[in-house]
Formats: sequence, structure tokens, C-alpha cells
Amino acid sequence: MEALRDALPTLTATIAVGDAAGAVPGALPWSALTGRDAELTPVPVPFDHPLWVVFSSGTTAELGIVHGHGGSC
Repeated sequence: MEALRDALPTLTATIAVGDAAGAVPGALPWSALTGRDAELTPVPVPFDHPLWVVFSSGTTAELGIVHGHGGSC
């Protein structure tokens, strides 16, 4: 996890959902991002800029998945 965070210099937060919230050091729980008023300030980024970096528990190992901004609606 730390190596991935270090490889993403523009990363501003790590968000953990569900049971992972207490298992990822330095991660914010999903509830910290919801339920509050905040002004949306769009920021232009390149087409291939990472939007989500997620992990899924695969059948043999964890799988890292990167979704880019390009093509996301």
C-alpha cells in the first residue's frame, strides 16, 4: 500500500470502505466524505490521469485495478 501511495504523487487521500476502514493505516473511512456540504471545484487533468485505484479480493490474490478519467461519466 505504501509503495502504491508513493508512486502516485498527486494522491491526496486514501479511502477505505467497509471492514477495510480500520485495516489501512492513514485511510479515511467513506463516512468522512459523505454527509457534509462542500463546494465542488473541478480541476482539469490529463485523459489518462488515475481516477480510482481499487483493490478486489480475487480468487488467488488481491487484484489492483486502475480506472482513468478518460471515458468515465
